[in-house]
Amino acid sequence: MKSKLRRLTLAALLISNTSMTFAEDGATTVGDLPEYEVNSKVIPAFPAAGPSTNHVGDLNFIGADGPNTVSDLGSNYVTDDGSNVVSDLGTNVVGDVVPSFTPAGERGTVVIGLAPSMLTDVPESARSNFVEAVPLPIITPRTTVVSDALIDPSEVAAAADSASDSPKAGTKTSKAEEKTSTPDDMEIVTVQPFQAIGFKSESTPEPESKITTNCDCGDSCDGGCDSSHHSRLGRLFDGCPDDSWLSTEFLLWHTQDRDSPALIATSPAGTFPVLPDAQVVFGDKLEGEFSGGFRLDTGKYLTDNFAVGARFWILANNNDSFYADPRPDQISMGRPFFNTVFGIEDSLAISGPGSSIIGNAVGTGIEGTIWAESAVNMWAAEAYTRLRLNCNKNCKVDFLSGYSHLNLEDVLRISSRTIANPSDYRFHDTFETRNQFNGGQLGFELALTEGRLTFRSMTKVHLGNMNQRVFIDGSHSVTFLGDPVDYYDGGLLAQGNQGTYERNKFAFIPEVNFKLEYCTRKNVKLTLGYSFLYFDNVALAGSQVDRNIDPFPVLVPGSAFSDNPSFTFNDSGMWVQGLDFGVRWDF
Repeated sequence: MKSKLRRLTLAALLISNTSMTFAEDGATTVGDLPEYEVNSKVIPAFPAAGPSTNHVGDLNFIGADGPNTVSDLGSNYVTDDGSNVVSDLGTNVVGDVVPSFTPAGERGTVVIGLAPSMLTDVPESARSNFVEAVPLPIITPRTTVVSDALIDPSEVAAAADSASDSPKAGTKTSKAEEKTSTPDDMEIVTVQPFQAIGFKSESTPEPESKITTNCDCGDSCDGGCDSSHHSRLGRLFDGCPDDSWLSTEFLLWHTQDRDSPALIATSPAGTFPVLPDAQVVFGDKLEGEFSGGFRLDTGKYLTDNFAVGARFWILANNNDSFYADPRPDQISMGRPFFNTVFGIEDSLAISGPGSSIIGNAVGTGIEGTIWAESAVNMWAAEAYTRLRLNCNKNCKVDFLSGYSHLNLEDVLRISSRTIANPSDYRFHDTFETRNQFNGGQLGFELALTEGRLTFRSMTKVHLGNMNQRVFIDGSHSVTFLGDPVDYYDGGLLAQGNQGTYERNKFAFIPEVNFKLEYCTRKNVKLTLGYSFLYFDNVALAGSQVDRNIDPFPVLVPGSAFSDNPSFTFNDSGMWVQGLDFGVRWDF
């Protein structure tokens, strides 16, 4: 029935040169169709404003709440957001049409002969009821199809040509007589099925880009996922967080003061600098200072809850140094020690009233120079895994485990020259220690997020082996003023105890880090933090110095060393703490 109705209508249209729009079974229809009675009040034609100006009056359809007004001014414009679509071509005036039967409950609309410009204005709610339209020669003004609803005009045209050359099976098409124009200079256009227009769907929104939760700052952290940025720099800082991270930080850390014997002491001019009355100016406590450093942390999530990472940090040398060129008439200065030969506190004089470099001897006076330095250097490298134990929008808890290597080096050097006319005495002593830790690490990291702010706390402990290595070396020279300087083995503090010593001990290194992060982009954060580490069972240079000394082997070159000073491993503990400033990048 439907196929016959199409052919009849098409034939009538071609013969009568009248355009029509008809509907599925049970829908309203406009035009001269069987089973319709025309009880209409024909509205007189209005004066045309131009060639082929169409005027359409009120149409009363079944199911409509009120009259449907269709306006057509030169370009066959169709209005009806419901299921009724009216097309009027030429100069026809359409009146009220009343069907003679009661249509079915469902209403579907068939559009024949609509120009592409009309189809782009039909909402999806109406297009969804369309069945396949039949190509039909119609007369329409020159028009250009311009619509944001088109997916790809070139693909639409290609599809239309393909449909015109190879129609679908079971679909009959009619070909009108080929004409190029009408008497009123209107162009003949063959309309393709509306499916070829390629409308974008109104009901199915385009999928939004998925944003991972690595930003930890929620929707309030704006910017960062806009794909409109075309520059590489823009994509770098406005990208979306993914499954990798990179954190770079500047470290400003302070090391603990380190124990050592009193190494340099002073006393008023005319006195001998011997303990306990002398004032210690270097040693006893080697002062720790602030040092700059750098820390890098990077990694990648292999699954939603498991990640691997690596971290490296280094702290610059923390130096404490002393230099003096004292004059005996201004201050007395010496290197204090305990003299095991006489069993008393003694001092190697640098400047003073005596004539001997040791002992409180009265003389014409001596003078000299002294230089001392203490330096600490440390760095660490780690490879670890993260296992996420808890995850929600505002809280994340990770379990950390992996391998740790930490390195702590401490150096102590002291050199002095004493001139007691006519002799020239020179002494050099070096104590170096290196502590290398290799072991595992266990810990937890907690992240709490509120808006743009994220608070992180990391607590972990490194457990493993601490390899301690101590190197002691010294040299001395005793010559007359003006003679060539020849050095002999052994210094004041480094005599028979010279050598390299090594041992291994179990050690633990607890570490704590608190950090506050501010999200500037979805994948970029500024960080401010505090770090604390404690090194257990380490050998520090000052602790390896024995101040119980027999000075005579170095005062008389070529003499054999005695048992003093001696060497014994001495363990120490040392902490380091400070502030961290950095940037975290999730990518």
